Parts: sequence; structure tokens; C-alpha cells
Amino acid sequence: MPLRRIVVAIDGSEPADRALALASELARLGEAGTLILVSALSDPVTFAPTPVAGLEMVLEAEQRGAERDLAERAEYLRAQGLRVETVIRVGAAADVVVEVADANGADLVVAGSTGKGALQRAILGSVTTRLLHLLRRPLLVVP
Repeated sequence: MPLRRIVVAIDGSEPADRALALASELARLGEAGTLILVSALSDPVTFAPTPVAGLEMVLEAEQRGAERDLAERAEYLRAQGLRVETVIRVGAAADVVVEVADANGADLVVAGSTGKGALQRAILGSVTTRLLHLLRRPLLVVP
């Protein structure tokens, strides 16, 4: 199965960087592959269901940071001859990745795993676990 469109979940973590490195190698091997780098921004309602002073500035800073981060990664990958698209959306990370993968007909989704223990996963949740439940396409998890 050729990997023409690979979605990569990007959150600035080391596991996400390792996932991107592996995804870029897969795209290179597939010759015609396009990497779609996806970053999810926190939903403001998650923090405060009613307006809070300064929250808008925090969210704008998060947006600018994500744009800068994805642009730098995309520029680096394009310099290596890869085709790259970037997507930034507001919402829960797993939901955003699934939506982007479905909308783009991704052949593969690649995500890093932080290696949380069972207790931490139970308390905090796991994007990777949600991806396993929500995705209807192949998922490669990179530790």
C-alpha cells in the first residue's frame, strides 16, 4: 500500500519529534508522499466556560507558537524535498487528528507516545488511546 498522505500529530514533545522523523522517512521511501502536520490548540471552553480576563491573549500566543513551530518544521522538511502541509485547529487533540486524517484521506497516521503509566493514563487520558478508538485507518505509534 503506497503511503501518499501521512498525517503526523505534532505537539512539540520529543515523542512527536520522533514520530515526525519516522514519518518523514516513510514519506521519502514512498517518493510521492505528502506529510500533513497537525497541531491541536486547546479549546478555550476547556479552561473557562465563561470569559476570563487575559484568556484570549493566552490563546492567541498559543496559536502564534503553533504556527511558528509548524512553519519551521515544514520548511526543514521541504528543504529535504518533501511535500508538506500544515493544519492547526482548536479542539481535543485526538478529535482534531481524526478529522484531518478523514478529510485528507490519510493512508497512515503517525503519533508519538509519551509512555505514561496506567495510573497517569487513567487520570489524564491518552491521545494515543483515543486515536486507537476513533481512527478507522492505520496508526503508527512511536515511543
